[in-house]
Amino acid sequence: MDVTKSVRKITDKADKEYTGKKAGKIHAVGDKVYYQFTVKNTGNVTITKLTVNDDLLNVKDLVIDNIKIAPGQSATYDLQAPHVVTQADIDAGKVTNVVKAIGTTPGGDTPEEPGKTDTPTEQQPSLTVVKSVTKITSADGSKVYSDHKYHKSGDKVYYEFKITNTGNVTLNKVIINDAKLGMKNVVVDLAQMKQALHPGQSYVYKAKTPYVVKQSDLDQKVNTVVNTVKVIGETPTGERTPETPSTVKTPGEPEKPAQPKLPATGDQGSVASLMGILVSMIGAMMLIFTRRKFS
Repeated sequence: MDVTKSVRKITDKADKEYTGKKAGKIHAVGDKVYYQFTVKNTGNVTITKLTVNDDLLNVKDLVIDNIKIAPGQSATYDLQAPHVVTQADIDAGKVTNVVKAIGTTPGGDTPEEPGKTDTPTEQQPSLTVVKSVTKITSADGSKVYSDHKYHKSGDKVYYEFKITNTGNVTLNKVIINDAKLGMKNVVVDLAQMKQALHPGQSYVYKAKTPYVVKQSDLDQKVNTVVNTVKVIGETPTGERTPETPSTVKTPGEPEKPAQPKLPATGDQGSVASLMGILVSMIGAMMLIFTRRKFS
């Protein structure tokens, strides 16, 4: 006896069958896969009963009796309960199902025969990344600038990257490149950290090394540090997402040079000037008085 298993139809979670280019493939969590199996009698006696087992469909010792499969003939049977697709199925890239059948003949039972089928899943890995500045500090870290700008050579700009899984398959790893931060093919093993990124979930990576502001950043006409990160995601089967960039512009405001101190012009100077004027006036009056006296 030979057993062959095949997919009868695949539907979405609402039981609408996929047709055309979408037929024959699993597309999303919740899709339903309906199976059938065909038994061919390769012996020389008629098969009158089948006992069927299918672990994926939770079928155990299902008996199909009152049948007659003559030598050389085949019969096909539908399994009514579908397999409902899980995220693990999407991540695996396929759903493998095995049915096992034993035939009963007038002379006894046949050996158990398996029938296997693999149904591919449509994997669409993708992600988005948003880079942002978390803080800007002085060179020694003693001061955090509240205006979110850098001011001196040596100031430090700290970044983080928010990575979101926008595909339909889990991401086990992300690979990060950021030239300004000295990051080249830095692998973050999310699965090992027990933080595998499922569809719709986000992960925030805080860069360990800041960008140190250079004098050339302050000397340019427009004081802005432009920094770009590029991120790739990797699925459990090793498939990778396209490289996705995110750029952030950080403004700077160089410190203004200190103004030179001007000579003091306080009350003492004003009083001295006034006294000088009074002395001159008194002298002039005495001179006039003296001239009148002797004339």
